[in-house]
Amino acid sequence: MDPFNLTSNKPLEVGVVSTADFDATMLDLATVTLGDPNLPGTVAARGASLADVNGDGLMDVSVDFG
Repeated sequence: MDPFNLTSNKPLEVGVVSTADFDATMLDLATVTLGDPNLPGTVAARGASLADVNGDGLMDVSVDFG
């Protein structure tokens, strides 16, 4: 896992991929946050887009943080 800085103003895009058993497009963006469970604070998702990011024919979600 790559570290990230919660206080940075740089945008961060995170891909959530769908599988046969998980439909990423059903994510409730209002509940998606990014953080470290060992540190205080989280960052809420700013937006998202749909695309097949891994070429498997299933729609995935790219979530934007920042």
